[in-house]
Amino acid sequence: MAKTNRQKGVTLIELMVTVTILAIIAVMAAPSFSNYLNNRKIRNLAESIAAGIQIAKLDAVKENAIVEFTLESSSNSWVVRRVDNPDGTPSRTDIEGFSWDSTSWTSIANLTISPSDSNTVSFDGIGRMRDNNIAAESETPPVNSTRLNQIDVGPTTPTPPGIYPARVEISLARGVRVCYLHLPPSDPKGCTL
Repeated sequence: MAKTNRQKGVTLIELMVTVTILAIIAVMAAPSFSNYLNNRKIRNLAESIAAGIQIAKLDAVKENAIVEFTLESSSNSWVVRRVDNPDGTPSRTDIEGFSWDSTSWTSIANLTISPSDSNTVSFDGIGRMRDNNIAAESETPPVNSTRLNQIDVGPTTPTPPGIYPARVEISLARGVRVCYLHLPPSDPKGCTL
């Protein structure tokens, strides 16, 4: 019996069919991946803001002083500042801060502050959120007139399909938390304010 000499490997046509199928799959997955990246930006910014507020609370307890968290949306940053020196002399010493690149975030991660005339929340020396309308004994005038209640992070309306805006809720009863506007209030990650 004669041996047949068969070549092993793939032909150029088989290789081209495989590459074409992979290209089609990549094109179909691109919008989904883009939504994933945009949702990550929104979530990371919301969690950064919530972490900054928690840092302010912890530093207030650690330093036994009034510490404020200020969201500076015009400069795309937040800062935690100590408002009161132990000897009673007022100061605004920066403790920590964070800023984000406005060029890559502006289209998807816009901030909406409520109430709109406030950008600050402050804590006293035992970690309680302060009603900023009431001045502390060593503080004249009060830090600001209205306490920050919530910060919405997401695209401007209308929200594109597949993008899920987040909210940082700041309340006296529940503290600080990140929730998601597309979930019902009954969901643990849904928003209640």
